[in-house]
Amino acid sequence: MGKPFIPIILILSILTGCSAMEETKDKFNENLDQVEMSSKVSDWQQAKKQIKKIKKQYDKHLWKMQLLGEDKMYNNIELSIDQLKAAVKSQNKSEITKQIETIKYYLSVVFG
Repeated sequence: MGKPFIPIILILSILTGCSAMEETKDKFNENLDQVEMSSKVSDWQQAKKQIKKIKKQYDKHLWKMQLLGEDKMYNNIELSIDQLKAAVKSQNKSEITKQIETIKYYLSVVFG
């Protein structure tokens, strides 16, 4: 009687995990978009706050990235976050845009 439920439970677990991964990627992208918007209007304090949120989010979800992707990819995300932080500190808008797009690319590779 319990055997037919095992495949159903497995499928539900996979679907729930996929949803959580998409949600994580979307939250990263939302925070990155907020950094970009803040930099466009030269709200550097807000941009710095958003980068802190992104770094905390990265630290919180690092284990997921380690399970899903190559170590080079999630290490590159951390490096790009550091470069984004430096770009905001120097108020370099073109570098901010470049780093945001780079991080989004790495996230799409890791989370699919």
